[in-house]
Amino acid sequence: MTGRKLYEQANKDGIVKLAESGPSPIAAANYQSALKQLWNSLTDGERTDWERKAGIAEVGRNEGSYDSEHVMKYVHITSITPALI
Repeated sequence: MTGRKLYEQANKDGIVKLAESGPSPIAAANYQSALKQLWNSLTDGERTDWERKAGIAEVGRNEGSYDSEHVMKYVHITSITPALI
């Protein structure tokens, strides 16, 4: 996940509100323009902070993934169990 994506998730209501007044008849284009405008209005420090938060969220999201220790234990146990039956 990127900082911009995390920022988008956290500020979705504001982006939608800004997009409603957009120039394009295509709602998705207005939404992306509004997101770009808001993201670009952040300072470098603010964008860096969002990137840091996204990195932390990514680590938390990966806990419990397929490469986690508990999954490997499950794979090991299930591959041994049929031999015991």
